[in-house]
Amino acid sequence: MADIFAEVDEAMRQERVEKFWKENGSLILTFVLLTILATAGFSGYRTWDAKVRATQTDALIGLLDDPAFPEKALEESALDLRPNLEGLALLNAAGTLVEQGKTDEALAAYSRASENGKIAPEFRDIATLMSVRLLSAQEDSDPDMLIEKLRKITNNAKSPWKYHAHLETALILAHKRGDYETARTHLAAITDAEGLPASLLSTARSLDHVYALRAQAETKAELETKDESKADNTQEEEISQ
Repeated sequence: MADIFAEVDEAMRQERVEKFWKENGSLILTFVLLTILATAGFSGYRTWDAKVRATQTDALIGLLDDPAFPEKALEESALDLRPNLEGLALLNAAGTLVEQGKTDEALAAYSRASENGKIAPEFRDIATLMSVRLLSAQEDSDPDMLIEKLRKITNNAKSPWKYHAHLETALILAHKRGDYETARTHLAAITDAEGLPASLLSTARSLDHVYALRAQAETKAELETKDESKADNTQEEEISQ
């Protein structure tokens, strides 16, 4: 609707107004009348929209206060809400289910929120991030699949969860793959950024320090293993001679 009024405004400027008047004459009055009616209709829409939002917000609060929550939020019929309010309901339900130890149900709620294209990207991204956190805690989870889910967020410069996704990716790489060097590149994306929360920066720096030590320890162990293997081969050659 805003675009329509912008076009009308442009059409009524300078020479175009004069040309429009000469060519259309009395139709100007009809045009003005339609504009007034459109404006009135737009105002009516805003009033209606405000009422709907108030009603929907009340419905969301009622759902959150329902004794059957959070399970009720997983019922399709219970979420007759606008997309973003539905997203909030699902995120709240998932969080409560996690606290109750109901991981599968929580994952189902996060999945519905992350896969609904009508829900705002910010809500979908946090749903994806939280589901990955739950899945990464499972021993049989596939690290490649989890990293791929997070890549959609880490590659999105506009996502407010981008750096949290980098942190989660680093944790998966380090603890499920033992790839500390690549994990540190994701931590560097956080420590090199500006304006991030102090807690996020502190966590990234602490993990980077730990992973650096572990990477050094692994490198040292590999060198020692090679030296031992070389010594054994030399000793075998001497004996064979």
